[in-house]
Amino acid sequence: SYRLPDGDTVLHSILKCDRFHESYPRRTRKLNAERCSLSRTEPRELLITCIAAGANVYARNEAGQTPSEIASAYGREKE
Repeated sequence: SYRLPDGDTVLHSILKCDRFHESYPRRTRKLNAERCSLSRTEPRELLITCIAAGANVYARNEAGQTPSEIASAYGREKE
């Protein structure tokens, strides 16, 4: 499977990426309610799709981290 130079797979990358609802001020979030809503649900849907397509959930990056460990480090255990 494809990996970035740091050994991250698509699962690692999805879990590490910024979320709109986490990075914008509350006032901006209200103005962009739809984008905030998608920012909460779409990464999870993407992860499900990648895993269903055969992405290796046990793959380790160059730092030795699995996607589950990345999720924990970024506070995304529910994804």
